[in-house]
Amino acid sequence: MALGKAQIYDLKIADIFPWDRFSPSFYDPIILNENGVNAMITIGSSLYILAGLQGNIYKSNGTNAVQIGQIPQSIVNLTAGKYLVPFPGAITEYKGKIYFGISGDSTSTTIGNCGVYSLYQTTKGNILTLEHTISTTADGSASVVLIGSLLPITRDILTVGWRSAATYGIDRTSISTYGTADTYTAYFDTPLYKIGSNKNLIKLKDMEISFVKELAANESFRVQYRVNLTDSFTTLKTDTYSNLGAVISANYNIDTESDIPPCEYVQFRISLCGTTTTLQLKQLVFKY
Repeated sequence: MALGKAQIYDLKIADIFPWDRFSPSFYDPIILNENGVNAMITIGSSLYILAGLQGNIYKSNGTNAVQIGQIPQSIVNLTAGKYLVPFPGAITEYKGKIYFGISGDSTSTTIGNCGVYSLYQTTKGNILTLEHTISTTADGSASVVLIGSLLPITRDILTVGWRSAATYGIDRTSISTYGTADTYTAYFDTPLYKIGSNKNLIKLKDMEISFVKELAANESFRVQYRVNLTDSFTTLKTDTYSNLGAVISANYNIDTESDIPPCEYVQFRISLCGTTTTLQLKQLVFKY
């Protein structure tokens, strides 16, 4: 019987061999059920690992490894050739967080949201952020983007080596620019919240959005939602300083036919906009 050709995502073998630099041999391996190990960095007494093709991040004490983060699965589609390949040099410690580059494979279908990510661990959970795209603003959606290396220069400057299609470059971050721009390109996604059940769908009615500081004249925001992880996001509310003025919070009644339908699950995407300052969101509260 002939065996079919194995795909890159079929080979789940990832072993890490710890060594104390003194013993004549390594310790028992740390075994991960992943498609290889891509990059590692030791911070303090912990080892941080980027492994596999789906953007998984692990933390190890030298004996065991636990997963502490993952790139959103909406970005990856293994069977369609959309998989992530972090480079060994594209991981570093910067501003008290782990920074790492996420790249599409150079032979794969184009894949969006490639760039420099950070992972920040807190007592309430781990925060994954897409910190930077490359200076051309390409994120891999139109042509493959590769992040080859990261190197902190000072506390406020990080250099990023990249390739986009046939173009190469080295970027340097700047503290005088803002990532929110004026096109809602800065956003974050909430977890998928379970708010009801299959037989008891919940209708969300009122929304309250609050900010750390008053809205500035150039700032605005957009709230989107979806009721599962396969649908596209639908815009629920977009508002600006010209509408609201310099407010700390805003209240809305969204109980209309065209807004969020009764649902079992819901996820939100909040996009921020500011051309010269950064809007600082405090909380988003829904009532039903």
